[in-house]
Amino acid sequence: MSGEVLLSDEGGVATRLVAALSSLVAQVKPGTFALIGGLAVMTRLTTVHRATDDIDAVSEQLGEDPSDIAIVIGEQGRGAVRRLVDGVKVDHIDVGSMPADRIPTSDLPEDEWDRAFVLAHRWGLDSATPVVISAVEGRIVSATVACPAASSASLVAMKLQSAPRRPPARVEKAANDYLDL
Repeated sequence: MSGEVLLSDEGGVATRLVAALSSLVAQVKPGTFALIGGLAVMTRLTTVHRATDDIDAVSEQLGEDPSDIAIVIGEQGRGAVRRLVDGVKVDHIDVGSMPADRIPTSDLPEDEWDRAFVLAHRWGLDSATPVVISAVEGRIVSATVACPAASSASLVAMKLQSAPRRPPARVEKAANDYLDL
């Protein structure tokens, strides 16, 4: 493992997230996803710096078949109702099977923001390294999971392109993006 991270758990939030992530990891083929989003940022910072209530992941989709995470959470398409994993919502971004540095320019979207989105999220999967995340209540480890987490640099790229594009109805997500940066 590239690192062991202890997240101090005030109020049980980290325990709930880490336990749900452990359940998700147990159901998904190794190497097909990486942790991104708020929990990944906390993992790279090694501290709970803000509240989050979901798990975000980037997952590899091979051809037209759904990604492993889409199968686990029962996603049937855009806008479909998703099943919670141990009571925690899982959001995921599916990416293609080609590494970011090999995607031909002609295969990328024309819009610069959309290109940045595609490349940043694929880079998150490409750059992921294994970590062990443990939620700690007092001196007791309450939940532990080993999983791949996106690199700090790819998380910055994801947050930089996401924050300014959040719609007004999701302004709190933009604030979290800036806080994560």
